[in-house]
Amino acid sequence: MGSKFAVEGLSETLRRELMLYGIDVIVIGPGAIKTPIWNKSIDAAEKYADTPYLKSLVLFQEKFLKGIIKSAMPVEELSKKILKVIDHRKPKSRYTFLNKKFSSYTLPNLLPPRFLDTSIAKRLFKKTS
Repeated sequence: MGSKFAVEGLSETLRRELMLYGIDVIVIGPGAIKTPIWNKSIDAAEKYADTPYLKSLVLFQEKFLKGIIKSAMPVEELSKKILKVIDHRKPKSRYTFLNKKFSSYTLPNLLPPRFLDTSIAKRLFKKTS
C-alpha cells in the first residue's frame, strides 16, 4: 500500500513539473481486476500457518476475498475505460475504476480513519471463544 501512495505523490509532482513541456500526467487507480493473481491469495494461508496472522488471513479470505473476486472488473472492461481516458481531450488528474465504488472507495474515504480501522479490525481480529 505504501508503494501505491508513493506513486500517487510522484505522479502529482511529475504532473506539475512536466506542464512546462506540455506533458500531462494522470493517475488511473483500478480496483480489483479479474486476473489469476487472486488465486495466490487463496493459496497463501499455508505460508502463515505458524504466525499470529493466520486467523486474520482466513477471516479475510472468508469475508472479503470471495466478494472481491466476485465483483472484480474484467480486464476488457478496464481496458475500454482506460482507452476513453487516453482519448479524452482534457482528462481529469485522477480516475478510480472499480465496481461497487461507493462502498469500496467513496464511503471509506468519508469515514474518519480510526473509525474505519476499528471497523476492519473488529471483523478481522475478532476473538473466538
